[in-house]
Amino acid sequence: MNLTGRLVETKMLTSIQKNRMLELMTGYYGDISPERFEQELNERDSALVLFDAANQIQGFTTIKFYHLDVLKIPVRLVFSDEAIIPGGFRSNLELFRAWIRAVYSRVLDGDELLRQRKIEVQNYFKSYWVLLAEGYQKYRLLPLYFKRFYPNYQERTPEFEQTIINHFCGYKYPGCYNPTTGVIKSEGKGGLRQDATVITRKHMNNSHLNYFLTQNPGFTMGDKLVCITELSLNNMKPKLWRYLGEIN
Repeated sequence: MNLTGRLVETKMLTSIQKNRMLELMTGYYGDISPERFEQELNERDSALVLFDAANQIQGFTTIKFYHLDVLKIPVRLVFSDEAIIPGGFRSNLELFRAWIRAVYSRVLDGDELLRQRKIEVQNYFKSYWVLLAEGYQKYRLLPLYFKRFYPNYQERTPEFEQTIINHFCGYKYPGCYNPTTGVIKSEGKGGLRQDATVITRKHMNNSHLNYFLTQNPGFTMGDKLVCITELSLNNMKPKLWRYLGEIN
């Protein structure tokens, strides 16, 4: 089934749409309260929502933009948490395609918020995606589409990227983030449902998978590995360039 992604400001989501999104999330996680879902949704700037041909929501993720200084260098962060797609749709890449188009138009092609805040964009201004990987399907997006990402099995996370992670997670997840392991312990949403933790046979001998399982052994309980990659044109693999080429 073909799905179409749309970027929607969270304040513009209708009650019916929010209820459907909550239904999808409770089908992915073991337990989450409506109050907590509403709170977390309100903290985000936008939702990337997947609609089917009948205009029914079949998946979503949320986006929040942050601006901070790290080691005296201005940094833009794109933060995304859960990516919710029912089992029958989980292989569909439209969510990521729509996500990268939205991020490209906001981060790489110009940021209206930056202009409104009168922040001078200099050559050394860096943009990063902070990704919370609660499952391998999300972590594998990094080696699939980006040349450099952290953490990975081949090298240590550089000081600059590690400082970003520690600064951001220390602020947003105090008491849950462990800077030694790089994991955010489950915050009470419950573990992933069993069908969301299935690892296909073709991935079982994958070095990236083995690393993820070693670094985040509690992923079935909802623990999340904090990951980061730079959102720069020279960090994108050809597959990602093709997605960007679809932008008019």
